[in-house]
Amino acid sequence: MWLRLELKDLLVYGSNAGRSLVNFAMRAIIQLTIDYMSFMTKEQTIGQKIRAWRAKKDLTQDELAKKADIPYPTLIKIESDTVTNPTLDTVKKIAAGLEITLDELTK
Repeated sequence: MWLRLELKDLLVYGSNAGRSLVNFAMRAIIQLTIDYMSFMTKEQTIGQKIRAWRAKKDLTQDELAKKADIPYPTLIKIESDTVTNPTLDTVKKIAAGLEITLDELTK
């Protein structure tokens, strides 16, 4: 709202500088909106989802690896997206270690 009032005030003056500033501001707002929408609709990787759930459950990587009965380096590689397509068995173990369903982890 504040931005609209300021832009409206600039338009009243009708100067070239005012119009240029308004055009610049409108382009910036449009670009920010596009960037935000792109960010919000971007699909998360399985590694990002695991990392988010692990943080939510307040577990360290070592604790989750032990609970999931998978090697610590495997979890590190998945969370860092070095491994982008882990086996279904590994993902099931991670979900069990997080005490969530496979569906919750992958949605």
